[in-house]
Amino acid sequence: MAPPLNRVNTLLLVTVVALALLLGWQPLPSPLPENQPLSELSADQVTTITLRGRATEPLRITRRDQQWWLSAPRLLRADAEKVDAVLALLSTGTYDRFPTPSPPATEQFINADHHHWIRFNQFQINFGQTHPLGQRRYLKLTESPGDPQAPITRNPGSQIALIDDLFYHHLRSNWFDWVSRQPLPPAITLTRLNLPGLDLQYETGNPATGQAGRWQSTPPAASADQINALIPRWQHLWANRVTPLPPGLNTEALPTVVVEGLTADGTTTTLTLFVQNDSRELSLHSAERGVTYHLDPATAALLLPIDPTRN
Repeated sequence: MAPPLNRVNTLLLVTVVALALLLGWQPLPSPLPENQPLSELSADQVTTITLRGRATEPLRITRRDQQWWLSAPRLLRADAEKVDAVLALLSTGTYDRFPTPSPPATEQFINADHHHWIRFNQFQINFGQTHPLGQRRYLKLTESPGDPQAPITRNPGSQIALIDDLFYHHLRSNWFDWVSRQPLPPAITLTRLNLPGLDLQYETGNPATGQAGRWQSTPPAASADQINALIPRWQHLWANRVTPLPPGLNTEALPTVVVEGLTADGTTTTLTLFVQNDSRELSLHSAERGVTYHLDPATAALLLPIDPTRN
């Protein structure tokens, strides 16, 4: 009886070991699918951005001479950081993507009031419903958009994508939110700075005689240290925000600042600003551009050595 019993014990042992191995083994987790970027279009390929928000007319921004410009309602340099932030939409990862279904199934992703969109060149992104979980938003992607005001239809070339809801707030902004907060071009070289009570003029030197260029002060009250501090402050000035010029503003009653300089291509540019300075903020109004640059009140002492009459 011993041999059969040994065989039984051996079989039981093998079975127990097999069960232990089976129960203890777990398959390696499959890697999560990589979040594909929303578009193959890169930021460097984009030359035109058009935005349509809830209560605004389409806003158009174009790339020219390596800079971004608003083309409507006024031709003004755009805020490069804000443009870069919206260009990041192209490379954001997607959680889901599928062909646009036919109505009425479409409306669970993009409702009838779908006219909130951003267009990069000819790639249009319509913003739709928010996902109930995860703070995500559905988008409708169309490579060659037709009439953006047309009713939703099942376009064979369109897709629905789901992304993190990080970009819709751009469609709630106004045109002046896209204006550059830097009043002067970034590569300008100042040649004149006319402030209330102080005029600074740069005199070009003469290399043949070894005479170096220098700033002249009228009246000659500003020291070299003051001049060397004032020029870069104005040259690299950044405002906290930009707003439309106040309607009915009487600029004749305000002190004036005139800034002249040479751009990178050697073109002379002149900017005239009307100054309002009070305890709340320093406002620099540009009647030509139709905007006001707002700065904190502490900046006034750094920009205006002679404090103009407060208004």
